[in-house]
Amino acid sequence: MTTLKLVDKLAQRQTEYAIGYWVYMPPAHTRVEMDKNIAELKAHNVKDYFTVQEVGPWKNAISLGVFKTDKAARKAFDSLRAKGVKTAVMGELMSKFKLTVFVLKSPDVVTIEKMVTLQKEFAGSAVHLVACDQT
Repeated sequence: MTTLKLVDKLAQRQTEYAIGYWVYMPPAHTRVEMDKNIAELKAHNVKDYFTVQEVGPWKNAISLGVFKTDKAARKAFDSLRAKGVKTAVMGELMSKFKLTVFVLKSPDVVTIEKMVTLQKEFAGSAVHLVACDQT
């Protein structure tokens, strides 16, 4: 970007958004309590789960599924409730996807072409032309 000498027209900002949703049983205070939660799942014929073992605030939580959309998570959550699992909850994943956005004000055609060419060198990047307020 600096090689294009666009400093006076370029703004940069960081943004983040949730990368998905999950259905889970909140962290148990003890291993015994977590084992009781697992027994509840087995009693309701729930076989797909993952126990969080890493040290931290989610230790002893039980993951019941990770989903891209709220709708998919809601469907899984409702299915668990229908089976009788009352302690499951649904929420956004705690990790966020961080994104850097560059805004180029009033680029000319040559600059746009350079940006499109440059974008191909950075996997996962995209160039979008949008109308902006002139304020």
